[in-house]
Parts: sequence; structure tokens; C-alpha cells
Amino acid sequence: MTANLTAEEKKKREADILERSAKERADFDAEKAEKAGFFDPRQFIGLTTDVQTVPDPELGLIRYKYLTTSDFLGLRDAKEELGDEEMAQRAMWLMMNKANPDFTFEDFKALPQDVSTRLILALTPKISFLKQIRTTPSSRSSVRGSSRAQRPKR
Repeated sequence: MTANLTAEEKKKREADILERSAKERADFDAEKAEKAGFFDPRQFIGLTTDVQTVPDPELGLIRYKYLTTSDFLGLRDAKEELGDEEMAQRAMWLMMNKANPDFTFEDFKALPQDVSTRLILALTPKISFLKQIRTTPSSRSSVRGSSRAQRPKR
């Protein structure tokens, strides 16, 4: 157990972990990097412009668009005055508003609590959409989950 280790043993364990981590990074050599491919950030821009859907058994298909970095920066800048809860609500509304432009934040606030809760549960996993995209060389345009986002073709 780590609770019974002395300070010296803990430092040695940390050094061992750092050494293994450095070795793992070194093992990722040029050959493996070439197989993995190069990161092209532009391949993801199309994901923020396409309307996505997520099914909900009670609400049906929920239409939304992914948030952009600019959207997140705007929310972050408003965090001080909004607080965490309203910021989360604004993120959910903004995702839906981008796919349904006449759906206002006032409309979102007027929803019954159980509906807004279902929306939040359905859309929260979509905020971090990068984890849903396969980036292996054999399936670079594949997507996990229910959204149908794909990398734009060049």
C-alpha cells in the first residue's frame, strides 16, 4: 500500500513512473508516428457546421451542433457572472440553438424541468466530441456513438 511507504520510497516510486513514461514516449519513434499520421486540425472544422442528432426515447431526435472553441471562450468569459449551473444550461441551449435558430434561451428556460434534464443528459456527452472520433489510420472518418459526424473530404 502507498500509505505505508516512506517519503524516500514514494520519491523512488515517482521517479520510476516518470522514467517509464519517458521510455514510453521514446518508444513512440518516427516509424510509429508515420503510421499514426499527422494531425490536421482543419479536418475537424466541418464537425461544428453540420447538424447532429442524438436520439432520446421520450423526446425523439434532438438536433444540435457541436460548439466551437469560440463558443467555449464566450461561455468561459461569462462564467463569472453566470455561475456553473447557468453556464451549463447556456452551453446546452447554444448547441440546440445553432441547429434550431429560433429556439431562444428564454424558450430553454421555459421548458419543464424533466425535459431540460433529459436534454442535458443527452447533450453533455457530446460537448467533448473528440473522444467519439476514431483516429486510427484504418478508420479516420469513422465515428463512434449515435452522431453521424465525419471528417470533411478534401
